[in-house]
Amino acid sequence: MSKMVGQGEQGSLFGLTSFANSLSGVAFAPLWNLVYASTIPIMPGMIFLIFAGVNLLCAILAGIVKFNVPEMVEGTPVDKHLSTLAPVDKDKKENMTKL
Repeated sequence: MSKMVGQGEQGSLFGLTSFANSLSGVAFAPLWNLVYASTIPIMPGMIFLIFAGVNLLCAILAGIVKFNVPEMVEGTPVDKHLSTLAPVDKDKKENMTKL
């Protein structure tokens, strides 16, 4: 994921990832408890099949993002966005590339 954003956005990316991880623990624990309690009379091990289905769905979505978004490689989106922000003098641009 760190290659999909610029250097200035690394902290925001990992902060958002940490926030989503914390929020999922708080939000999904009661949901999974409800699903577990609802599936016990039907089939005691059904919760594990549901977990496997959710993980499969996540893997499919991750594969779609990985293989259908080829422009998100090695900082390409950042370069595109930076080139549209403001014109840069030719001398400044040459000095920046030397750094």
